[in-house]
Amino acid sequence: FNNKQCNYPRGKAVGGSSVINLLIYVRGNKEDFDIWGSENPGWDYESVLPYFKKSEYSTLDYEDPGYHGHHGPVSVETAKYHPDIRDTLLEAAVQRGRNILDYNGRDQNGYSTFQMMTKGGRRYSSNKAFVKPVLHRKNLELLDHTLGTKILIKNKKAYGVEFIRNGIKYKATASKEVIISGGTINSPQILMLSGIGPQEHLEELGIPVIQDLPVGQNFQDHQIFPLFFSTNTSNENEPSLQNHIADYLEGNGILAVGSAVIGVGFESPTVKTKIPLAEYAFISARAEEISPFFLNIMQMTKENWQAISKPLSRKNVWGVLPFLLHPKSIGSIKLKTKDPLDYPLLDTNLYSDKDGDDMKEMLAIIKDAFEISKTPAFQSIDSKYVSDPLPACTNCRHLSDDYWRCALRQITYPLLHGIATCKMGPKSDKTAVINNELKVYGISGLRVADASVIPVSLSGHPTPAVYMIGEKASDLIRKEYGDF
Repeated sequence: FNNKQCNYPRGKAVGGSSVINLLIYVRGNKEDFDIWGSENPGWDYESVLPYFKKSEYSTLDYEDPGYHGHHGPVSVETAKYHPDIRDTLLEAAVQRGRNILDYNGRDQNGYSTFQMMTKGGRRYSSNKAFVKPVLHRKNLELLDHTLGTKILIKNKKAYGVEFIRNGIKYKATASKEVIISGGTINSPQILMLSGIGPQEHLEELGIPVIQDLPVGQNFQDHQIFPLFFSTNTSNENEPSLQNHIADYLEGNGILAVGSAVIGVGFESPTVKTKIPLAEYAFISARAEEISPFFLNIMQMTKENWQAISKPLSRKNVWGVLPFLLHPKSIGSIKLKTKDPLDYPLLDTNLYSDKDGDDMKEMLAIIKDAFEISKTPAFQSIDSKYVSDPLPACTNCRHLSDDYWRCALRQITYPLLHGIATCKMGPKSDKTAVINNELKVYGISGLRVADASVIPVSLSGHPTPAVYMIGEKASDLIRKEYGDF
């Protein structure tokens, strides 16, 4: 990638990253939550399912009874983009003996059309769902253009926050407690700036240590690797831009989804388990249409993208973006300086696991993607892998295992699904920052409630789980203080 770095965009808006994400609604596997709850009472699947349902307003075309909510604030509907190749994908899945199912229902292993957080094909962010409807409340004040910079702590009790707005520093005090919901990157940053974090790291920066905790030291993320296949399908019937806009105004078409997604599969290519090891996100477009995503958002080098895309020029392509859902590699977030306006240092540390299992799993996933391409359904549209070797990998035999290992090191990308930087866990867990009531160890009057607390990698996308955490946090607070 450019500058040998991975771009890691975050949503700096009301609604956070739900304003810029791909809107995909995947909660995770029930076994994930049972593992989470095994050390954190109250967070097993049976306990959290009611909170998922509470936040959801489902109008899905198909759903398993009992697994979805129909009265919540977050609109969830079946993706409104249904090109012909979507049917090819589902046919290929059946040919491989896979089930077509509701992946947020009884079972997750199988294939489906994506469930999206949209309403009539339009983005439904947490701002629209949760904030705008309650802005009239007298006990709520929303400040934009504001950055929290420090938690105010006295005698190991949080009593307020310091923040900057339009270049002016302010303080706000709390009568009961402070809740930090800055997300996987900003929450550990503000904790460390406040003196809550790894003692050695804070001392290096001259920050007085109030509580020595492993903040930022358990950074986990999913990872993806793009594969694209050419087809013999024609562009002649492709709608014009004007037709795309017309479709969108009617609530469907390619502009009514967060990207050119056509479907999803959950697989375990190496061993069959209840918890899928991989998610396959399928997309379909002309090669030229997907270039901005890889060049501008992912910041792939022009040379690498040219090798992938030039042989696909002017062709209709289908692609699979395989996600490794449970990588063993662990990264970190550290402060660059003690200036809150400096971005922290992110290290996703991909492929660092000591036994190399993440690389082995990704290699198996690539081979499985090629098996999908070989199905009669995809061969009926002449599916072929035609991309050139990546420049750094030309010394390897093209498409050999050595080639793919080289390619994986070049263009594997963290999926922006970061978790666990303020990890939940029992007091005996030396990697834990908060307990099962979201309270920071060693500091009274302070909770964290966002993706940073999720202790285990989920077979899903974080946004639904974050909404669940918010719903459960509100009950924990009411339980402690009563309704007020």
